[in-house]
Amino acid sequence: MLRGVLIGFVAGFVLAAGALRLVARAPEAGQAAPVDAPVAASPAPAAPVEDLSALRNAVEARRADLAALRSATAALHEPKPAAKLTWKDVVPCLVQAVQARKQRKPINVAEVNAAILQLEACFRELALERGLTLEEAMASPEGRVALSLSFMEASDPPPDPAQLARCRKLIDDYRSTFDRFLADRGHLTKFEQRVRLAEISGAMDASLEGEMTDAQYFDLQRSVVRDVRFAAQGRHHSGGTRDEIAADLTQAWATALGIGEMQAGSLRPIVESYVAAWAAIPRGVGKPDDSPGARANPQRSLSLARLRAQLEAERKIAETLPLTPEQQAALRNWGVIYDLTIEPDGAPPEKR
Repeated sequence: MLRGVLIGFVAGFVLAAGALRLVARAPEAGQAAPVDAPVAASPAPAAPVEDLSALRNAVEARRADLAALRSATAALHEPKPAAKLTWKDVVPCLVQAVQARKQRKPINVAEVNAAILQLEACFRELALERGLTLEEAMASPEGRVALSLSFMEASDPPPDPAQLARCRKLIDDYRSTFDRFLADRGHLTKFEQRVRLAEISGAMDASLEGEMTDAQYFDLQRSVVRDVRFAAQGRHHSGGTRDEIAADLTQAWATALGIGEMQAGSLRPIVESYVAAWAAIPRGVGKPDDSPGARANPQRSLSLARLRAQLEAERKIAETLPLTPEQQAALRNWGVIYDLTIEPDGAPPEKR
């Protein structure tokens, strides 16, 4: 239909232009007759000025209409932006996978993998929109906790209205805590930011999980919602005996901070102290905070305790090593998490 209208406008434009040319060719008053015209013929009467002006206006109107139609036609062929993904687009597949696992039924691995990719896309889009790192996006009120709440809502049975209201209030209250973190992070080293983020997001997770029934909580733990680790960038793993790990970390830390051989001797005791602190942290160290109703998660608490041990090592480096301005800048921007696997024969004799 649009094409037919466009053809009609073009045809009208051509007719109007032709009429204008004919009028423009008409002899004006006082003009001599053509040579081959009869001698007795009178000069052709001039076209009224009003008619010429009206034709010109009509042509200009046709030109404007034609330009508008061209723009409308081009807009029809422009690709439409893809619809923004939300947690509710992804969660149903994850809920189905959990239910299938509970009922010992086959799981559609391809669908679950596709859902994980969509989760990553959602987190990346959120990070881009808010100017956050991926880790910050996951810890934000719109991130992992919102995803967990969507998972609860899609489960069978869904949360009752009172439980849902309590969960939403927890997330709303957390928003001010997260905003304070964003406002203060410029005063923290990069690793201090990671520790602080783990503290506040861990407390939020524990409080939200505390509002869940046991069935809801274990369904969430069985899902891949808690297994999305792609945003935890900047990790280094070292394994072996304590001496082997200490040697590896001393080299890795010296390289990261630009510390030369002369200072490496002072760095080694700090590394050894970190390895010892890591090994001494008991599993199941308790809740991340004392919030009433918070659900204890030993693995989350263990991870937080290990982050704090590394933060203590960072502070010892800043306090005891004579760092150059370049090394101080490197320490401030040092955000790598160092995970360890200590072999049994690396423990002290009384621990073997």
